[in-house]
Amino acid sequence: MTRMTVEGICIDPQNNPLILLRDELNTTYVAIWVGASEAVSIQTELDGRPMLRPMTHDLLAQTLQELGASLVKVTVNDFDRSVFYA
Repeated sequence: MTRMTVEGICIDPQNNPLILLRDELNTTYVAIWVGASEAVSIQTELDGRPMLRPMTHDLLAQTLQELGASLVKVTVNDFDRSVFYA
């Protein structure tokens, strides 16, 4: 298993947004295509900009925080027909 972190949001040549992940040694990069609204939400969080209203992922994060829980990892365990499954 390789630990990856979010490097940023990019746009492919066909103007589709993608998340760029990188490993800790900066030797491996993985691009995952996402929807436009997901890309905006992720970039907003990376930039530390507040949203006008909480988004679904904000509500989940707040629920985890209130429960004293934390998200430790997300595992991508399959890739089939250009779809990542986690």
